[in-house]
Amino acid sequence: MVSRHAISGLNVLLLILIIFFGLWPFDFEPANPVYRLKDRPGLHLGNNPLLIENIHDSNKTILSHLNNNNEFTVEIKIVPSIKTANRLSGIVCIYDEHEPDIFFIGKWKSHTIMRRRLPSHNNKPTYQEVSLPNSITHDRSATIIAAMDETGTLLSINKDYNAFFPGFSLKMDGLLLHKARVLIGNDPHLKVPFTGEVNGLALFNRRLTAEEINEHILHWGSNTIAQLSLEKGLIALFPMNDPRGQSVKNMISEKGNLMIPDKLYTIKKTILGGPWLNFWHHEGFYYDIIINILGFIPLGMLILAFFISRNKTGYFYYAVTIVIGVTASLTIELTQAFMPARSSSTTDLLCNALGTAVGVLLCHIIFRRFPNIMKKPG
Repeated sequence: MVSRHAISGLNVLLLILIIFFGLWPFDFEPANPVYRLKDRPGLHLGNNPLLIENIHDSNKTILSHLNNNNEFTVEIKIVPSIKTANRLSGIVCIYDEHEPDIFFIGKWKSHTIMRRRLPSHNNKPTYQEVSLPNSITHDRSATIIAAMDETGTLLSINKDYNAFFPGFSLKMDGLLLHKARVLIGNDPHLKVPFTGEVNGLALFNRRLTAEEINEHILHWGSNTIAQLSLEKGLIALFPMNDPRGQSVKNMISEKGNLMIPDKLYTIKKTILGGPWLNFWHHEGFYYDIIINILGFIPLGMLILAFFISRNKTGYFYYAVTIVIGVTASLTIELTQAFMPARSSSTTDLLCNALGTAVGVLLCHIIFRRFPNIMKKPG
């Protein structure tokens, strides 16, 4: 017969271990891993970076200079790290207080991803996603230019890859552009980090022609992007050649700068967020599911064993065991919502609950087969 004190001790130890690993590394204000390159213009973005538009610079945001003709062009030069090879990584994001984000350019494996917000249906946020396959590889410089108007978007990468996506456009008349912000290397939830180099960014309030796109790619490749400052419709140009400081200067204006915060923080805090937006772009998603289920199976077994050792059996105690497991998981997930480096997820909570239930089932089977192994004598 297993000692009741041993079962109680194992329960306490297991709960401590679950909470420890669930909240590791216990950092509620991690440093922001964005650093200036020493030998060339640009920034190095680490494991979970944050580079955002400085909203304190001006009452007008960069995107408030867009026209209402649904035209917009974004240009950015990057060098992805190998760490982006198997995950969704945010390169450029335009966001406001609503979901989903207004516009997003990212990298998934070797594919270039673009998303745009669609009008809500039945108050449910929706988005459209398009991709240009096999267009970006890690450790190789890539100049990405997305030029759009009401007919669609022309996406070009290094003059080597081009695609036109009809109907993929931003509806400026339905957007509150004075509330929209630019973010580089992540999303407002800090869930799709880009790791690598960013060597410059340019924004235009018009759609560039194919000829202009090819010319601009040459400028980015030869590091002569200062010549873009003479272009019509330019609303922001960031050569990222500032020697020091937290501010990344907008070359054409004293305001509308980007900012490198000292500490990492979540712009849009997610509490028990759902997986439906990005899970298929994350290779570790299914691995996380397995770990979250397996990690709580021993907890379900040991808690129920604790009740059985005290002659407390029946479906009521099975339910109590699952509730205890869910409560432990919920405590971890709610705490993780305030940790920028961690993710508060409904998926984790459900997987932990399932793991606890599996543990209860296994303990029930063992007890039915060996009734004297845990039950209190007499």
